[in-house]
Amino acid sequence: MAAPTYTPATESIWRMSFASLFPPRYRDYALKIGYDRFLLTLVLAFQTLTSLRLANTAFQDEALYLYYGHWQRSAWASGTEIFTHPESFFSGAPQLYPVFGSYLDSVGGLQLARSFSLLCMLSATIAVYWATRTLFKDEYGPAAPLTAALTFSLAAPVIFLGNFATYDAPSFALIAWATALAIWSATRKKSLWWSLVIGGLLALAVALKYASAIQVPITLLLTLLGINDREYRWRSLQRGLLAGLTFIGILGVSALTWARADLQGLIATTLDRQMRDPTPVLTLVQAIGTWAGVALAIMLIGGIMLLRTRPVLALVLVVGTFIAITYQVASGDLTSLHKHIALGLIFGAALAGIVLGKISRYRLGPIVISGALWLVFVTGLAQSRDLYEAWPNTNGLVETIEPSLEANPYMRTVGDIPEPVQYALRDQSQPWQWMGTYEGSFSYAGLTGIEAYQRALADNYFQLAYFNGSSAISAQLLGEMPSYGFEKTATVESNGSTWTIWQRFDPNIDPADLEEIAAQ
Repeated sequence: MAAPTYTPATESIWRMSFASLFPPRYRDYALKIGYDRFLLTLVLAFQTLTSLRLANTAFQDEALYLYYGHWQRSAWASGTEIFTHPESFFSGAPQLYPVFGSYLDSVGGLQLARSFSLLCMLSATIAVYWATRTLFKDEYGPAAPLTAALTFSLAAPVIFLGNFATYDAPSFALIAWATALAIWSATRKKSLWWSLVIGGLLALAVALKYASAIQVPITLLLTLLGINDREYRWRSLQRGLLAGLTFIGILGVSALTWARADLQGLIATTLDRQMRDPTPVLTLVQAIGTWAGVALAIMLIGGIMLLRTRPVLALVLVVGTFIAITYQVASGDLTSLHKHIALGLIFGAALAGIVLGKISRYRLGPIVISGALWLVFVTGLAQSRDLYEAWPNTNGLVETIEPSLEANPYMRTVGDIPEPVQYALRDQSQPWQWMGTYEGSFSYAGLTGIEAYQRALADNYFQLAYFNGSSAISAQLLGEMPSYGFEKTATVESNGSTWTIWQRFDPNIDPADLEEIAAQ
């Protein structure tokens, strides 16, 4: 049986049915709101709840960015020396999100910084809804944009990023809005000046997170949606050209001025990134299927359906959905794979809306849609929780180390993944007091690698150490600590990780030696 055709009369029936749910005195107001906006509000409310239910201490990246933001602000305000070079290893401009996030952290702590990410992901859902509505509502009805928004918001990577204080959420939100504006301005033949906004949003998105640049060509191609109209063809080309030149111009000027030093980080973390131990392709594909397999399958079906009537648009959206994911699989990089799935879902959500919007016209359509979305929802809840609990809760570690730091305010510490502890104890310590066990991150007395740590421990350069064996350096040092005069003082376990705390009880460092120690 052929699917019923969506018509304006059908739209009227939907609106009147929605209004009838309200008392007579509120029906006119309900009609003005519209059932679609009302349901979108419910989607956003549900997305908020699913993200905010996640709880854990700061992840390494969250702690790193927020801590550096505080450090940078202190340097601007009082001339505090920054003796590291974050532009060489940050995968986004350190002058942007870290500083902004630190202001949020100063006002409302980590949760306020995470709440900003939630607002960004909610706005991305709205952009997805608007883009799908602009493209497909007339053909597939109001169910298309609503189910597109639902499919996007219920995916595990989207739920996860909604409570994760890094630059990913604001960057992806800017990509989503640039894409929605590109579709709207092209299909509705709006002013060319919107191209400046599109290019500006794309430039800021890439400055926040360099890897977002992989989606820029997709968004720029969507500015050409009206190119088949002979009367509008030249204007479509102008729109795409102006957006592209704006994007290039803003980033070009930035690279020559305030972001000149950031080019090193762009090359090291994004363009020239090489995996020492690539993850097998099968493992990466399994991870993709676990995190968003159902949603991506629906989107691929939507792309095949659209291929019959609008092949170019179908190809652009399908490529936009899978390009970042495919790149990571090809490079063997598991790091941030779930985040780049979320970036692809911005383009694929409209394709899911096609499938679910068409199914909604059948008698049993609502049941089928409910089943599909239920699968996305169940996997989204479970996998977002697993993603959020993948790192250890560091509250116990912080509580164990804090008394030692209070007793000896100028001691140096060395530990595995020190950023969360350093961030939690930032008010009681200075940046120079913390060192990690990352390969190539520490040199001492002309030595590097494990030899540098061994010599520093023997010389009482560090007074406290906490290791869980997660690095090759700490795994070796764990068995050597007593030989350097360190005593094991505590053991802390969390989420499958076990830290051992070691302390050397030589005479405390005199506060008068602080300047000399900081200069070493």
